[in-house]
Amino acid sequence: MAFFNLLNTLQPRHGLKRLCLAGGCAMNSVANGKVRRQTAYEEVYIQSAAGDAGGAIGAAYAAWHASGAPRGFVMDHAYWGPAYGEGEIAELLETSKQEIDDAGCTVTRFDDEAALCAHTADAIAAGTVIGWFQGRLEWGPRAPGNRSSL
Repeated sequence: MAFFNLLNTLQPRHGLKRLCLAGGCAMNSVANGKVRRQTAYEEVYIQSAAGDAGGAIGAAYAAWHASGAPRGFVMDHAYWGPAYGEGEIAELLETSKQEIDDAGCTVTRFDDEAALCAHTADAIAAGTVIGWFQGRLEWGPRAPGNRSSL
């Protein structure tokens, strides 16, 4: 595969053991899983916006570092989108109550995480579709936004 040919040509030329991937090729999760087995790279980082638009982040960082600016930001997770507090969620649920009811959906709040997980597992086992919403929105072309249909 051309991807591994390129990596195996570049690695000995530069002698680096760390690899950061972005761009369209970095969206190939099967190939990404083989990088450490089929190349001499020991550490691989694939940023969350690994699609074609994500290459701009690397270019911006390269220009930032070339200007002598210090490294400050580390993208160690994909959760850079907005978050919503309990008040905002409660308000949206209240203003959408009729629409939710008309769709035959229900909203249940759990304060006990174990009870939430048990209820969710039972509902999935019974064939119920669950809308899951938690935390900040993920960022990237494959990110479901920390929201899922289960």
